[in-house]
Amino acid sequence: MAAPKQNTTKKERDRIGMILYRFYALVLFIGVVIIGRMAYIQWFWKPDEDIARFFLPPSTRSVIEPERGAIIGYDGKILAISTPMYRLAMDCTVRKDEFRGKPDSLESNWLAKAKAFTKGLAAETGGDA
Repeated sequence: MAAPKQNTTKKERDRIGMILYRFYALVLFIGVVIIGRMAYIQWFWKPDEDIARFFLPPSTRSVIEPERGAIIGYDGKILAISTPMYRLAMDCTVRKDEFRGKPDSLESNWLAKAKAFTKGLAAETGGDA
């Protein structure tokens, strides 16, 4: 069986410490260079005008006249509008336990409400029910 290795000497620990110190300094230096390069590109670097012309979309200025009550942002998106907008949704799940074993009054009540709703919707949209 091999004999257990003795603890490292002070000289070896100093050598390992110096290697780690140099490695940390190198990583810190590379990080500072990367951050400096990012700052330079962000604030000082300008692309060549001839090359940038091919990559940038042409900008046109046009005035969009909004309708009364509409507030439109600089990018053309509607920020606020006074025209009513509706979203119609229907829950198609049937609660069978409520209808099972009960008289047809629940179904006829629901059917009467549905017909009233369709008549009101038809009157609002100009259609026929």
